Amino acid sequence: MSEFGTITCDGPAAERSLGPLPVKVRTPDGEIIGVGVSGSPIGVPPGLYFVSVVTPDGRERSCGETVTVTAGADTISRTPAGRAPAPPRALAPAPVGAAAPEPASASALAPASASAPARIPHGQQLIREAVRIAAKQIYNRMTRGFVAAESVMADAPTPPPPAAPAPTTETVRLWQGNWFAAWDAVPGSRHPALEAGLGETFILSQDQPTQIARIADCDQLVAQPIGACVRYSVVPFDECTACVDDTPGTKDIAANLASGPAGSFVRFRSTVTEEANTLLSFVENGVLTEMWTVSEDMVNQGERAMLSPGGSVLRAVTGAYVLLRANELSGLDAWLTSLGRLSPALPDIPILRAELLARLGQHEDALALLQTAIGGRCPWFRSGLSYMLERVRLYIDVSANSEVDFAIARADLPQFIAARERLDTLMRMLVRSRTLTTFDVPAE
Repeated sequence: MSEFGTITCDGPAAERSLGPLPVKVRTPDGEIIGVGVSGSPIGVPPGLYFVSVVTPDGRERSCGETVTVTAGADTISRTPAGRAPAPPRALAPAPVGAAAPEPASASALAPASASAPARIPHGQQLIREAVRIAAKQIYNRMTRGFVAAESVMADAPTPPPPAAPAPTTETVRLWQGNWFAAWDAVPGSRHPALEAGLGETFILSQDQPTQIARIADCDQLVAQPIGACVRYSVVPFDECTACVDDTPGTKDIAANLASGPAGSFVRFRSTVTEEANTLLSFVENGVLTEMWTVSEDMVNQGERAMLSPGGSVLRAVTGAYVLLRANELSGLDAWLTSLGRLSPALPDIPILRAELLARLGQHEDALALLQTAIGGRCPWFRSGLSYMLERVRLYIDVSANSEVDFAIARADLPQFIAARERLDTLMRMLVRSRTLTTFDVPAE
């Protein structure tokens, strides 16, 4: 008989449309002893455990009281019904324009102290600890406020009026063309005349998603006036990886207006599967460990996950970026190769594979893929642009200063130098707060 048992957490029924969610298994002392995803067994030694599910906004929900695991057996842990966390705001009819909730602080989600009485359920320990920390923070803020008030009371300025509410609709336009070629066509740091690529205006709303259909063989960016700039947001698309051959050309994305610290922006969400939006929400909310867990589980399943009913192009490429960021490279090349075969128009594939092979020391193959990437379309993800620039810089420097087998050919060097200049310019306009590629181009 096995010395281990397993726990399978099915998650609350209201959230199963979100796809696999990260699951944490803790001992009564709060130590994390196992991680996995909902719907899949997690191996742990026999004993008593608390089980929790992490939602895309970073919050953690307890699955109830302790779960008893016995050797060689699988124990089902069910999350009780209750107030479900808001799913990623993407699809009609649910409003999607509001900014995503802030993730809960690490201190509020920390396990209770080991000295707490064992009879207090783990969920109550978390609540008590969160209340204690919140009370202390409030007290500290009040104390600092009294001290500051004594010194500035007489000269206190009139508080500014409250900021005007963010608009619920904006007039935008769709730019179409070759984004990289547009920037290559102008010398130095001048900005290209982008007006020629702009289409008719349309209304982008917080409350009602707008469907944007993909047009083959060109970049598409939503052009949105932001103060003295025009914000250009690269438009991704999504399609079911299990039915690409059956329904060719059914590629689109839902777009909504949203607001954040850097102003209003376009939020893109899949209309194919909510699982793609779940993983993208983990990334946008910076829930690092959890999004890595979900991505690793997906890639480890290989083509079975890609060809499952919840498989989609957007979900697959998001997971690839997550694992590359975590430097978890096992199985990733096969995953990207399969994805490139299913969706050859996806611009991020050669960039991701070039970065992956370079990290594995296969520089000749990486250089060939990088040359394809710099002559292709703009990547959907901001990280893809960063990978391109760093690798272009590195290979130019190595080719100029070292005797290596993978040096850039003399005839190809002008193409790489032009790409470096173009990427340097674009990186200065990149909006760092956005996961998907977004540029703030000064209006001229």
